[in-house]
Amino acid sequence: MKQIFPLLFILLTTFTSCRKTETNPCEGLLSESPPSEILVKFVDKQTKETILADAATIKITDKKSGNLYTHWGIYNRSGSSVLNGAISVHVFNESVAEYQFGIQLGDIGTAILSYKINRTETDNPCRSFAYPISDIKIIDQPFDIFQQDGKTYPMILVVAL
Repeated sequence: MKQIFPLLFILLTTFTSCRKTETNPCEGLLSESPPSEILVKFVDKQTKETILADAATIKITDKKSGNLYTHWGIYNRSGSSVLNGAISVHVFNESVAEYQFGIQLGDIGTAILSYKINRTETDNPCRSFAYPISDIKIIDQPFDIFQQDGKTYPMILVVAL
C-alpha cells in the first residue's frame, strides 16, 4: 500500500503536467503605444515665419480645472525643421470627454486647443476599446490644418498670431 501512493502520485502529476495550458496573448503587455501628440505651430501673421517662444514663458492650462498642464514640450527634431518650434501636447486617451487647453505664449498671444476623445470597440483581445481623438481645433483663433507635399495632417494645427 505504501508503494501504491507514490506511484499514483507520480502518475497523477505526469498526466496533469501533460495538459496543454492556455497562454494569455496579453500577458506581459504593458502598453501598446505611446501617448498621442497634437502639435500647434504658431506663425507670424505677416511673415508666416514660425514663432519661436521661450519654453519658460509658455503656459498651458486645463480650461476645466484651471490647473497647469505639464504633459507638453517644444517640438524639435532633426529632419522635421518645418515643425520645429511647435508646441507638442501629449494626449493620454483615458476617458471619453471634450478637452480644452489654453496655450499662452508669454506676451505674444494665446489660443485655446480643443479636442474630443471617443470610445470605440476593437477586435483586439488585449484592448477591447480604442479611444480615438477627434474634432481637433483652435476655438478662439482662426487656424489651418498643416499640409505638406499634398498631405493633410489633422493632428497638426497652424495658428497665425
